[in-house]
Amino acid sequence: MAIVGAVALTVATFGAGAVIGAAAVGAALGAIGGVVMTASSDLIHGEASSPYEYVKSAAQGAVIGAVCGAIFGPVAGIGGGAVVPLTGGQTTVGLGSAMFMGGSSGYIDYSLRELWDGRTPDGGKALESFALGAALGGAFSVGSSWLAKGAERVNGVLKRGASSRVEGTSQALKIPQGLTKEQFEKVSAMIREKVGHLSDDIVVQGSRAKGTAKPTSDIDFAIRVSPEKFDELIKDSFSKVKPPNPGSAKEKTMLHAIETGKIQSGEAKLSKFREQLQQELGMDVDISIIKIGGPFDNPPFTPIK
Repeated sequence: MAIVGAVALTVATFGAGAVIGAAAVGAALGAIGGVVMTASSDLIHGEASSPYEYVKSAAQGAVIGAVCGAIFGPVAGIGGGAVVPLTGGQTTVGLGSAMFMGGSSGYIDYSLRELWDGRTPDGGKALESFALGAALGGAFSVGSSWLAKGAERVNGVLKRGASSRVEGTSQALKIPQGLTKEQFEKVSAMIREKVGHLSDDIVVQGSRAKGTAKPTSDIDFAIRVSPEKFDELIKDSFSKVKPPNPGSAKEKTMLHAIETGKIQSGEAKLSKFREQLQQELGMDVDISIIKIGGPFDNPPFTPIK
């Protein structure tokens, strides 16, 4: 009944779709694990289990994997989540959660297997399973974070190379569409004076740089920064005093900024400056901090003067 209640709580919290997806992933991994465990036992003891034993192990693993996946998968983002590199206290909380979920999953996995085979779970072995699961969960969390950051850096290098090639083909206008040379020089000076300390790589991107803008299109100024600098600015913008409360609107905004690689003008404390640029140019303006290699780092670029 406790397991049924836990699954019901997960469904209520994350929705049936997320739970079903996580359960399916857990069932597949559990079935594979059951077969691997039987094969490993055969190799160690020099035995050859029957096909029935392999099918039984796969079925047992699938059921247990589905239960563990349904309970813990949605929390970890399995079956539809995304790996998002976090910073500071968020990383610590994530590691602790992963260890707890790994330990709980190991505890449940051991208990269910013992009950399946008609044995009473041993308390000491159940705790050993919890400890092993916690260790594996923590290792997986750290490894996933390293992989995510590594992939992010590789993607950034590739995008920077692509960006330089596109800029070299002169696909971007030298003066953004809809601006005179005098206007562009004046706002360029205003921008460098205001945010030049953040980066010397400030560009116009989007339709005004491509020459495909409509009369009502805005002009997009991007303050391009390295991934390392972007992480620093995330902390300054959202958690300089203390990390945002879990589940709060501020935390959701921070996580969105991390995922998209873009700090909006409001979070970057540039709202009033954006209004000044709009008054100067007579058009809508977007000025944001963009992580080099991120989803919003899109050439061609027109560098400001």
